[in-house]
Amino acid sequence: LSVINALVVSKSGPNGQDVITKMKEVYRYLPWHLKAGINIWNVQKVAFDNNSVVWYEPPSTTAGVSSTCNYLLLDEFAWLPLSGDDVDLYWSNILPVVSQDSDAKIRVCSTQNGFNKFYKIYMAAVKGESEFKPFKVDWHQVPQYNKKTKTWEKRTEEWKKKEIKKMGSEEAFYYM
Repeated sequence: LSVINALVVSKSGPNGQDVITKMKEVYRYLPWHLKAGINIWNVQKVAFDNNSVVWYEPPSTTAGVSSTCNYLLLDEFAWLPLSGDDVDLYWSNILPVVSQDSDAKIRVCSTQNGFNKFYKIYMAAVKGESEFKPFKVDWHQVPQYNKKTKTWEKRTEEWKKKEIKKMGSEEAFYYM
């Protein structure tokens, strides 16, 4: 097994820490023979005794600068607290983080937030104009937890209608 250095950048400190927390929860449920020893285990960084590291950095135009990793997760990219030229600067600064590894992976994911840089990256992937592969999860593909039955259930048209009513319009439901 090779060494993995994974960088997570999310829209805010709590969101990035949540990604690390979820990764740690998955780790807890691994069978013992798949677990590496742990050297660092905190809200911002997990380091294993096989030299693999997963860490979080808050979003900024210099996030990841001078770091190297072979897995980059840009979480909730459309919601970065950056605007205009700062988003473009962030994008051009973060990509070299994975440039040393020809097998490196970049995941750019987000809930939609208008027609911004994330939208442009996603649409370029849809049109085959970039190396990114588009992947979309629609509302009906995400199960809803039913507290009464303690089961996951499919979202229905009735659920959708309630959400649209809460949000004020179908446009808000699809594009916010």
